[in-house]
Amino acid sequence: MRLPLRLRKRKPDSYKYTYGHLLIVGGSAGMSGALVLAAEAALRSGVGLVTVAAAGKAAEVVDMRVVEAMTLKVAGGKNDTISRKAVPQISDFIKKKRINTVVLGNGMGVNASLLPLCRSVINTFLPVVIDADGLNNISQDIKILGRRNSPLVLTPHQGEFMRLLGKSPHTKLDAREGKKLAQSFALKYNLILVLKSHKTLVTDGKRFFENKRGNPGMATAGVGDVLAGVIGAFIAQGLDMFSAAKYGVYIHSQAADLAAKEKGELSLIASDIIDYLPLAIKSGS
Repeated sequence: MRLPLRLRKRKPDSYKYTYGHLLIVGGSAGMSGALVLAAEAALRSGVGLVTVAAAGKAAEVVDMRVVEAMTLKVAGGKNDTISRKAVPQISDFIKKKRINTVVLGNGMGVNASLLPLCRSVINTFLPVVIDADGLNNISQDIKILGRRNSPLVLTPHQGEFMRLLGKSPHTKLDAREGKKLAQSFALKYNLILVLKSHKTLVTDGKRFFENKRGNPGMATAGVGDVLAGVIGAFIAQGLDMFSAAKYGVYIHSQAADLAAKEKGELSLIASDIIDYLPLAIKSGS
């Protein structure tokens, strides 16, 4: 699949803000790796700047691990989750720092106190990619998806999608049922849904992209965080949200296939996919 010209060619007189400023919001005790993976994937996917908003030690880990990213250390609560007091801090930062896109939820934890943060972020009028615990928090009050100002991309795996539908996360869907429910959900809430599986589906309820790349080695922790970073980076660089989701899913899987050729499916880990993003992107150019 050939990537859009916007991702293939850069103007000689461009600078970092030409390629967008991505804010990643999440983290909690023991889950800072999710932020590291999302940030590194976004940077490898061409975004000009990345800032990670996190509390406590989660912010410190990002500071040490991702030298190209900036950090916004915000008020924290129990287990270094982001507290309610951080909501105005993050809102002010978004207004002042020329943020183009937000990725919400990586390693965030699940807590009713995080709902005000989720509500605030999806009312910024900026494009938002919601992943992982961002989805699990929103499933506590799904109606907030219908009362928001921001265009959204949601990236659930099947269990997270079932929670959003108010069903058991252990419910199994075949491909036909999954497509029908994904279409209905995307239309109802006017958003882009990336339903992750061995053939990930991207839909806005009218258009569909079914990914045929990827391998079973991707069934490992952190792979979804990498995908969220890639999609967020593509949106921040100016792609429309459906295209960013489609190309993000494709490039993510292409990188995983390239990594598996060298390392094997059994040994594949999420950071391997980040390492192969440059080759995957180059192959699409």
